[in-house]
Amino acid sequence: MFGKPKGYIFIKKRLEHTREPGFDLLGRDLTKIYFEALQLRLVPVLDIAIDNSSYLVLGKSKEVGSFIWDIDKQDTTGEIIPYKLLHPNEPDIEDFLDLLRSIIPRSA
Repeated sequence: MFGKPKGYIFIKKRLEHTREPGFDLLGRDLTKIYFEALQLRLVPVLDIAIDNSSYLVLGKSKEVGSFIWDIDKQDTTGEIIPYKLLHPNEPDIEDFLDLLRSIIPRSA
């Protein structure tokens, strides 16, 4: 992955508002593949739309492997679950910077 996700979101059973991807160059119906891979799943949120109307999420299916898709907020069950809530002991960049600040002497 490109780094830590912004959090996680639970996808509803039916995706009614999310844009459909259609077919790929091999003729596979990506809508069916993507939607089945995302429905009723807790997925990582990579980015949030500026107007907060959708989430860019990371999905995974047997047919195509990992993929990124834009999910309409209406097709989710609520608010984003913070990354730290599911990974409480994993340090982030702020933890690292705090450690550096504590061991590097301050100049006068």
